[in-house]
Amino acid sequence: MTMWRELDVRMAAGGFAAEVRSCEAASVWLSREGVALEARVALGCVYQPEPGDTVLVLQADETLWVVALLTRTSGAPLRMLAPGGLTVETDAALRVSAPRASFLIAEVQHAGRSLMAQLERLDITAGLSRLVADLSLLIAGNAVRQVEGLDQVRAGSIEQTAQKDLQMTAENTFLAASNLVRVDAEQVHIG
Repeated sequence: MTMWRELDVRMAAGGFAAEVRSCEAASVWLSREGVALEARVALGCVYQPEPGDTVLVLQADETLWVVALLTRTSGAPLRMLAPGGLTVETDAALRVSAPRASFLIAEVQHAGRSLMAQLERLDITAGLSRLVADLSLLIAGNAVRQVEGLDQVRAGSIEQTAQKDLQMTAENTFLAASNLVRVDAEQVHIG
């Protein structure tokens, strides 16, 4: 008779509590009444056990299963793991990690002080894209904008500064002012 079968005689019919000693790959090593037990974490166990935790254990056939986390005294963050690589971890911050993610949500609202994203690439496709801000700042090595129809800017004042050249090319160019047009340069070529 194995040690855990001997312990099985003293277990409650609905399962028993044990302390987690270590976690290795798919196995969790437990301790109950001085006996070392090997168990697996059940898919329905919401939080990943850590050493020092007290867990609820059930037996099914020849396997012991950790089915729930009862207490945690270590202060380690809670982690939820799902097959396929999804991890959700929280302590003072929420961390979600997965190899890939896809969201199909009809409407998303975010309210917070800041939202930061660090990406290699960002693609946004929208019927309408609208940004309302007190200040909008773009810092880039190069910026390219391609507009098929009308590109319109309405502002109180517009200032453009180029360190070298400013070039505007069009089939027709119209420059109109209600008060003053001023051209200031060492040389002005017209025609």
